[in-house]
Amino acid sequence: MIRVISHNAEARLKVAVEADGAVIEIFSPQGIGQAAFEITAPNAPEKILLRFHLRGLEELRFAYHETVVTASMTSSDKHDIRQNLSRAGEKPANPQVISSSSPFWMQIRVKSRGAIPLREGYIEVEAPADFLQSGARQASIQWIDFYR
Repeated sequence: MIRVISHNAEARLKVAVEADGAVIEIFSPQGIGQAAFEITAPNAPEKILLRFHLRGLEELRFAYHETVVTASMTSSDKHDIRQNLSRAGEKPANPQVISSSSPFWMQIRVKSRGAIPLREGYIEVEAPADFLQSGARQASIQWIDFYR
């Protein structure tokens, strides 16, 4: 259903198919990496989940067509999430802040019994609804667990 390519030798990616979509598991010991994926099935899945097995998620970039959605999550107990949108041809210094009601929003959940920095569990990110509805077949992701 989905083919993934890691751009980092140390990062491992696994794809699993679930009833309503696909899950891409990302294991990145160094905490910084990038990958690309392509939907190979005739019909796009209803949902794509990215499960980052990291200590945190300081920044995630999800790019498709001419769209880039950037998300950051604080390491505080509240895990504040900020996201913005930029498009090719726009000034990168002026990204548009988006809210959870936007079709570009990526739902982010911490799935762990512990606090950040995570020692177990993962951070789950839903691909933007706009990506799934746009007809795009390819996307790339870049992640940083914490700035170093």
